[in-house]
Amino acid sequence: MAAAHDARDEAAEAGRLGKHEDLAFHMEIARAAGNDLFAETMEMPRDDIRDGMDMARGLTGAEREARARIPKDEHGAMLDAIADSDRARVAMRAHLQNAQRRIVGSG
Repeated sequence: MAAAHDARDEAAEAGRLGKHEDLAFHMEIARAAGNDLFAETMEMPRDDIRDGMDMARGLTGAEREARARIPKDEHGAMLDAIADSDRARVAMRAHLQNAQRRIVGSG
């Protein structure tokens, strides 16, 4: 998980969207959850998830690079909390809610 997190951060720092690295981080979390159905479910729409990332990040135009760096802190909080299921749940929920706000522009 840490390697996937670092790869995503490196992509963002290099000015790339890092969608493959971002998705790899989320897949590592899905596998670590120990729920095979959840991990398999995450595998199925991979192309759709990547397309959604492209669309969401593409909507920001000139802010794309700066906005691509936003999840860094959210992902770091998830990684730090992963050993504590309650903290991990809160961190993941916050990340998903923030991602939704970024996509629909409500905050």
